[in-house]
Order: sequence, then C-alpha cells, then structure tokens
Amino acid sequence: MQKFQFLKISVSKRIAKFLVLFLIGAIITACTELNLSNSGEVGFEMTELSDITFVDTFNITCHYDSTEFLSVADYPPVFIGRLSDTVLIDHRSEFSDYYEYSWTQYNAPDLFALEVLVDTTRIMPNSNPITLPVPIPGDIIDPTERQGFCAYPVFMMNQTSDTISVGYGKFIPLILEAKDSTGNWRPLEVSYIYDCGTGLNTIFLPPGNTLITSCKIYQGDYQTSLRLKFGFEWFNYSNQFTGSIDYGQFELKKRE
Repeated sequence: MQKFQFLKISVSKRIAKFLVLFLIGAIITACTELNLSNSGEVGFEMTELSDITFVDTFNITCHYDSTEFLSVADYPPVFIGRLSDTVLIDHRSEFSDYYEYSWTQYNAPDLFALEVLVDTTRIMPNSNPITLPVPIPGDIIDPTERQGFCAYPVFMMNQTSDTISVGYGKFIPLILEAKDSTGNWRPLEVSYIYDCGTGLNTIFLPPGNTLITSCKIYQGDYQTSLRLKFGFEWFNYSNQFTGSIDYGQFELKKRE
C-alpha cells in the first residue's frame, strides 16, 4: 500500500512538473509574440508605404548630421491624418486641429495602440522651425528654400478604436536608441523639456489616423543597430535598422 501511495505521489509530481514547464513555455511564446507585435514588424507594410508620394511644402537642401555627444530629441509632426496615395509634408503647420488643452481628455497609448515604423527606403528633410531658424528676410531669395538634415520618415499609426494622446507642445516623445559594443540598447538622445508647461497642449491621434515625423540620419565611424523608443506610461519600439554614429553619442557632454 505504501509503495502504491509513493507511486501516486511520484506520478503527481511529474504531472505538476510538466504543467509548470508547459506554462513557462506558453509565457515565453506569448512574450515572443508580444515583442513581434511591438517591433513594427506587423501592421504597416514597407512596400505599401513606399508607394506613397510625398509633396513637400518647402524645397529643402538636406545634409547629414554628426555629433560627438548625447543630443536633444527633435521629432515634430509634419503630417497628421489618414494616409492616401499623396501626402503633403508641412514643416511649419501647427496641426491645431489635433491639439487639446486638457491633459486628461485622451489616454496615453498602451502597448498595442501605436505602430511605429521607420521607413529606410527613402530620405526626407528634417527641418524643425524651432531648432532651425528662419532665414534673415534680406537674404531670402526663394521663401520656399530651407536648409535641413537628411532623415528617414517615421510613420505612427493609431491601431485602436479610441483617440489617443501622442505628444505635447510641438513634439512627439521619441528617443533614438542604439546598441553599444556590449549589445545593450542605450539612448542617443534626451527628451526635449519646455521651460514652462503652462497652457501646453497635447497632440492627439484619432483612430486609423497616421502621424508622420522624421528621424535624423547620423554619420560616424561606429556601425550598429538603431531603433526609436516611444513612451509615456508604456513604451513602444520601432523596427530596427542599421546606421552609423559616433560612439560618443552615448555620453552627455561634460560642462567645461
């Protein structure tokens, strides 16, 4: 009888062990699927995006950016709306139709609400009116001519049935990250912070609408993997892409 009871206990332990291993496997699988859903590999199709024609409001001559230290993030929207065959890229629009001055009107997006994709198949100019000053009036030959940085388009689509909050003031909370020499993801930028937040608006994105901004293309002697990190309370990540940076961009410039 004791031998039979021992056998029952042994079998029960084996079943329990099997169930634990099964649950662990299920959790790992779920996490893997979660990362895929959150990495920009589903939803948007790069081939479909490459068919969209950009019509720019300015004739911008762009050059590649290079820096030796951590920089300030610079991601203003240049388009908000539903995608079509032709998209108007407007570097100086206020997009006031998508502003709300109540910070509690719309929720911040959760993990699956927003798809972020960096389109490396084309280059567009990054010409932020805050960081790039308007030319002096006397020097203006063509008012549509501007200088800017070469950048990749960044598509951000609201995949939910709710309107969500995606930014504040004139900026989208994106940070460019890169893998260091040990394989760890580290930021290359710090968030832009307004001196005063009184009366600062939020930027909202209706269901099925897409916001377009741009990610500057850096030049340097260290080639690595890059991605964009979008964050409020939750963090979303874009697809990964390859680029070159200066290794010093991981570090904040020391005060002299």
